[in-house]
Amino acid sequence: MYDPAIQRAVLEKLARWRRLPEGDLIGMLSAVERLRYRPEALQDLEWDGLIVARESGDERMVSITEAGEAWLRQNGGIQADVEAGE
Repeated sequence: MYDPAIQRAVLEKLARWRRLPEGDLIGMLSAVERLRYRPEALQDLEWDGLIVARESGDERMVSITEAGEAWLRQNGGIQADVEAGE
């Protein structure tokens, strides 16, 4: 099991950037979040339909889905500038 705070952190990064290589996404996490990160977190988020992960070249590209954005809105994670598309 992974730390649920990682779910929020991953979704917040993806809400801002829309789509990222997996390595860049993990690199954007704080030092504490990287320590708590487990590969199962992305698998669970994908299983729940909150993100989509696709192979692209030698790395997976991860993007947020509408369901992921809705989850963040419900849980107070999307800021006004992200909603406005800035």
